[in-house]
Amino acid sequence: MTRNKLLSMMLLTFLLSTISFGMFILPTVAPVDRLIKNTTAYINENPQDTNAYYTLGRIHYLAFVNKSGLIGAYESEALPRIPQDWLQQSAISQNLYNHAREIVMKEYGYASDGDIPSDKRTEFNNAVQNKRMELEQQKWSPEKLENDELYDHANKAMKYFNKVIEMDSENGLYYHGLACLIEQYTKHLDEIKSEVVPEQFRKVMLEQAKQYYYKAFSYSIKEDSGRRFKPAAGLRSLISFEAGNAYIRLSEADTNNQQVQKNLKEVKAGLKKLDNLAQGPITPVIFSLTQNQTLNELIASEQNVQFDLDGDGIKETWSWVKPETGILVWDPENKSQITSGRQLFGSVSWWIFYEDGYKALNALDDNRDGLLTETELNGIRVWFDRNSNGISEQDEVVDLKDLNVKAIGTKSTGNQYGMPICETGIIFSDGKTVTTYDWIALPMK
Repeated sequence: MTRNKLLSMMLLTFLLSTISFGMFILPTVAPVDRLIKNTTAYINENPQDTNAYYTLGRIHYLAFVNKSGLIGAYESEALPRIPQDWLQQSAISQNLYNHAREIVMKEYGYASDGDIPSDKRTEFNNAVQNKRMELEQQKWSPEKLENDELYDHANKAMKYFNKVIEMDSENGLYYHGLACLIEQYTKHLDEIKSEVVPEQFRKVMLEQAKQYYYKAFSYSIKEDSGRRFKPAAGLRSLISFEAGNAYIRLSEADTNNQQVQKNLKEVKAGLKKLDNLAQGPITPVIFSLTQNQTLNELIASEQNVQFDLDGDGIKETWSWVKPETGILVWDPENKSQITSGRQLFGSVSWWIFYEDGYKALNALDDNRDGLLTETELNGIRVWFDRNSNGISEQDEVVDLKDLNVKAIGTKSTGNQYGMPICETGIIFSDGKTVTTYDWIALPMK
């Protein structure tokens, strides 16, 4: 996989809990028509593959919900993989950034990234950010689908979700897809103030959605609550969590229905079990500019900070590093706003769930030589949290060139205290090296 392809697709993705990937396939913004065509072709060759019908239903569902002919997808395999709903917003954001970049490229007269002079790159990046914010204020979005197209996608999503439930009637994922579709359909009718479907019918539809959410929860909770740790993607990556919360949201007002109240008690108990699961370790890559320092010398044993290290969107209290310890970060837009573990090189880089930070770095190694050099280093910066507050500030995030970094090692060469290290993890222009550490950070209770 080339770096350009990787960077063009690098947003947020997730690791399915039942599958282990050797190479991670990254998401891109893809045309719905192409996804439908390719998935249909796959179904024609694999008519008994239940997941294929579900995938086709998801494509139609997201086209309907987003009102767009573009959705986030993974297309490197015969059957496209479609990220969960909460990841789709990231694909939309990347589409906005790409559009802003295209506009600025034309304004500056650049045909490709290689045309941008090094002394103009900061100016160019700032122009892209300004254009992106301008487009956000204008509420720019790709061309919206017409109502007839939306209804066609909704009807086909319903068809394929029902089809896959007929094929496998005990899979919570499939019921969740159908429940989401029905709920979103009623919301759409409310938005357009439709008089075609009377309000009382919409209530019946929501009641049906509620029942499907409960089925989705019931079929998923046993396996999900048997996990040892919370998933790296957070609880919202679990169908039982999503479906359970949706059921609560739609049902709590129904205080006179004894069966509903019984179900609510069951769902809340299941969600409490999920919430009580232990948090798994997170592993950002860190280093010191001083040679021959051990891992313990990089960690502030008495220092804790509030930071979204596990990338789930929630700040929690974590053990932390010393002010002079460098943290490798992904900051291709030079914004110096490091707010999530997704921007570090570790377990949740780009919301792709790697075994460790070196696997994440390795994803950028185009020539597979075990080192990131020259253009392979683009986008990587270093954060020194000098005031130890867990908040990146403009002068704390520095470019590799300002540190005279020539190369970064992408492979572990051993371990220290049970944590992977690379003894020549950072190579400077003068030939000196320092060790990088894949530090296993732990949440503090």
